[in-house]
Amino acid sequence: MLRQLQNAVVDLTYPSESDEPWEAFAWPVTQSITTPAQAIKQHVDTSRAIVEESVEAFFNALSEAENAKRYDQLRRMLLQTLENVSVFRVGDGEVRVDVYVLGTLADGSWAGIQTTSVET
Repeated sequence: MLRQLQNAVVDLTYPSESDEPWEAFAWPVTQSITTPAQAIKQHVDTSRAIVEESVEAFFNALSEAENAKRYDQLRRMLLQTLENVSVFRVGDGEVRVDVYVLGTLADGSWAGIQTTSVET
């Protein structure tokens, strides 16, 4: 799955003031982590503001992006291959916001994509 995610985001950037690339990630199964919110808090700096956004709202905002067609394909691929897909903005309100789109795989592990949005 990680390879599939990596291929899906090759040369795809997130439209912000810096147009940063996406990176695919995979996190191992942890029995005590059962929700996307728990997973994100396990892997990021929790002293920063963490805001969850709906998958629909996130991808709808990209419907006018230069790569809108690729983002639509990415959305469909994520929803078909991952369960409980969620979007999190880590550092909401800061200049550099880390954006995570993640969900669970059949084996209970977590996978997704991550980028940074520069917002001034």
